[in-house]
Amino acid sequence: MDEEEIKEETEDKKKINYSEIESDNAEYSAKSDFSKAKIIYEAMQKCILARGKEMKAGYYNHKISNDGSIMKIWVEDSRQVFIGSVEVLRGLLSPEIKNEEEYNSTIKTYYEHKSNIKNIYIYKERMPENFGGKVLLKETGRKFIPEIGLSVIVPDLRNPSIGKEVRGGWDNNVNAYWDELVILYDYIFAILNDLINHLNYFKQSIAY
Repeated sequence: MDEEEIKEETEDKKKINYSEIESDNAEYSAKSDFSKAKIIYEAMQKCILARGKEMKAGYYNHKISNDGSIMKIWVEDSRQVFIGSVEVLRGLLSPEIKNEEEYNSTIKTYYEHKSNIKNIYIYKERMPENFGGKVLLKETGRKFIPEIGLSVIVPDLRNPSIGKEVRGGWDNNVNAYWDELVILYDYIFAILNDLINHLNYFKQSIAY
């Protein structure tokens, strides 16, 4: 084989036909099967599991370690876990919701209710400022739902113009907000469940 023939053979080897390559070990390709129904099912199970627990605020649990020191362990708010799980399911079903006008309209209505609930319990931050030698509370423009236990300035009956900073001073409103959202999200989850049934997402099977 002369030098020219060796060169041509080498060039042919470089011309790889990738369409003919198959890998038994490949976990993903552009043509891999995608089971959205399975993902939706798993998201529904997380919603059911989260709602099956007692709906209560997050709190710190104290535990004694092996060396005798006290550790603070945060136990998450089960209400927020449930609401977050429903939000994940809604996000996954977003294309289907947009294509079903009746369900889309109903869910939009519920989110309007959510906005109204927030407006009832929202905290409007106020900070003391000096006005001509007199200290008064002035709204900063920041509005939010505080975390449980956060220090906030609340009205003081003895000095209403200044108020006072209280740790957890908005906790009652915060808990009322999350409690009402749980009820609202029960309805949203039910609507999403109806949508899944309407779309016949899961194949029916009969067990004997």
